[in-house]
Amino acid sequence: MNKHEAPDPLLDEIYEIRKQISREHGDDLDRLIEHYAQYERRFSDRLISSPPSAAPKQEPKSAA
Repeated sequence: MNKHEAPDPLLDEIYEIRKQISREHGDDLDRLIEHYAQYERRFSDRLISSPPSAAPKQEPKSAA
């Protein structure tokens, strides 16, 4: 947060939880990634997939 932003207790709590989880995994990026991958697999039935992006619209060909 920079000095111009109002404090946000909810974001502060989220940042602290993320720091705690990182410390619990030795601040090791590989271990942290594996932790989140396991968490994602554990709750995969609750995840929502984003729909495929729509193909770009094509302009109709003009008769020349």
